[in-house]
Amino acid sequence: MLALDSIVYVKILGESEGQNSAIESVLISSNSNGYWFLDLINFRTKNLQNYYSFECGSSLILVEAQGGADGYSQMVIKAEDFKTKVSPDIIILSDIIPPQTIITGTPSSPTNLTEVTLYVNGPDVIAYQYKINDNNYSPEIYVSDPIHISLTETEYIVSVIGKDSAGNWQAISNATSVSWTVDFTPPTAIISGIPSESYHLTEIHLTIEGYDISVYKYKINNGDFSEEISIEMPIVINITETEYTITVIGKDFAGNWQSQSEATVKSVIFPSETQYIINATSDENGMITPSNTIIVDEFDSINFSIIPNKGYAIYKILVDDQRVDCGSVYRFTDITTNHVIHATFRPIYHAINGTCYYTGSQTGSLRVEAFHINQPEIAADQKVKIWSTGTNELSFKLQVPVGSYHLRAYIDSEWAVQNQKEDWEASGDYVLDIVVDEGDDLTPRNISLSDPESPYQTVFTSSDVLRGQPGKNVSFHLFYNTSNANSNLDGIGLLIHYDSNVLQLDNFSNPYTDTHMLYDTIETSNEDDSYVSTDRIVSIRCSGANSWPGKKLPIRIGTANFVLNDQLEYGDTSVICITPDFLHPGYQLYTYPITLKIVPFNLDIDCNGEVTALTDGLLILRYLFGFSEGESLTGNANGLDLTNPFLDGIVDTVKGTCITEEQIIENIKNLMPQ
Repeated sequence: MLALDSIVYVKILGESEGQNSAIESVLISSNSNGYWFLDLINFRTKNLQNYYSFECGSSLILVEAQGGADGYSQMVIKAEDFKTKVSPDIIILSDIIPPQTIITGTPSSPTNLTEVTLYVNGPDVIAYQYKINDNNYSPEIYVSDPIHISLTETEYIVSVIGKDSAGNWQAISNATSVSWTVDFTPPTAIISGIPSESYHLTEIHLTIEGYDISVYKYKINNGDFSEEISIEMPIVINITETEYTITVIGKDFAGNWQSQSEATVKSVIFPSETQYIINATSDENGMITPSNTIIVDEFDSINFSIIPNKGYAIYKILVDDQRVDCGSVYRFTDITTNHVIHATFRPIYHAINGTCYYTGSQTGSLRVEAFHINQPEIAADQKVKIWSTGTNELSFKLQVPVGSYHLRAYIDSEWAVQNQKEDWEASGDYVLDIVVDEGDDLTPRNISLSDPESPYQTVFTSSDVLRGQPGKNVSFHLFYNTSNANSNLDGIGLLIHYDSNVLQLDNFSNPYTDTHMLYDTIETSNEDDSYVSTDRIVSIRCSGANSWPGKKLPIRIGTANFVLNDQLEYGDTSVICITPDFLHPGYQLYTYPITLKIVPFNLDIDCNGEVTALTDGLLILRYLFGFSEGESLTGNANGLDLTNPFLDGIVDTVKGTCITEEQIIENIKNLMPQ
């Protein structure tokens, strides 16, 4: 763009072809309307040997950009020669440099304004176009008209391109942009620094925090709110009263204030020198009264009542983190310090007992379960491991809290679902809805099952969970049965799938008559058991045309012996799966996967950190000889069925932890070799 009062150079051509020309300078200037004037002063042209001069007054020159280097281009303009009537051609440079716009009125960011007005200007800018975010540019607008925007809660980017009096447009790639963020959401203040122990304090400092908060106001009790305070400054309270309620509202950087109806409120109690605080709480299965924060005078006494909900009993009462035996009432006497009391409760278990009869021919695990009617989890379950064919029955006793239950009996449904087998359809009254209530006489519930399925050849182990330790030997017996008690078949071929990164086959020992291990090799897709981790197979074959095994069932086929990888870690698991190589015609295979767990063996059955004969040993004996009526092992091994004279002369101190029958069974399964 040409500056005001600039010197440019023009070329004056001769009157006829072949004449020489002269280059002279000329002064240009602009008027208030943006037009350019050219003064031609004493220009000379060369006419052979004769020189003459001409004068031309101010002429209105309208210059139009024609392109060229450095923002200028050449334009040929006719100038009138008033004396000689010669019209020489004049070449002048013109303006093509685009303008640069300036945007004013941009709000601070973030802002909570609902509308803004932006003004566009700049040197020689007469018009502009704008766009918001990724929208298209507007039509051409005069600079006298500003941009009005109604705001919503989002981010804004406004881009502007301008046009000058020469018609040049600012390039889109060089557009002028401004941006800001709109935030209408009020912040939430957080009060911290309230001391956990407030006795004998003279002042406290409370810190105010919260996302995007810049300043805050506060009030104490029913007073007025303070002036705005920087978030860097704490609230200082000089303690002169026993109780304070602090209310805080915060303002964010956009200017939004937290509403007083949603203010942050904290209370703090400061006891006098002759008062103390007792905090009384309980879990959700009962209550303690009085509860929450209780203020008492020095040397006072107070009772707390512990009340369980229906179906629950008192489990533990902790006073200042120490367990106490107090029944349903605890009394503080001659109080000279602060205290904490907390009560927890346990369910009262009732027995569901009865007999499950099975009249079918399948061999498997018979299970009886009690499900909560309105919840998916199992409340209690009991099962019998693999058993023979014919009529079978299971006497069960399930311990459950007060509630409503579905009582269900079935044969190994869980295994069938996990291994994508069809669940055996049982007929008969095998689902009962029952309600267990306090004072229920719990009449025995009897369940019957029958099963019309086709015959099975069954292969099973002593347990579906195998436990071992890194680098040690691990073994399991393979047992065989049929669902129809037929012991004269063609035999059976089995493939034992295992993970060679976990196990290495040692041998197959104690083989039954006509039972052989054929090979131990890499698993291929033809023998795949659908477990990704297994990569090797052991082939076991038992054969005898219509005569195997020829003995009363069930029998033991043999023992698979493995060595565990010594690089395994406790907590690692693996799986051993059995699939058929061949079966007697018309029969299916029934079996299940074996879960291998790498665990440290431990005799601390009550999991209290100590192994003792009188506590952990008694729990193991109860497991081995069966559970009987009476109290479970209680704390200090001194329950209703265990008297102090029994302990005399045996031990000085007994440390034990009360656990249920279900916990005893689970802990022994997890901690001891099976």
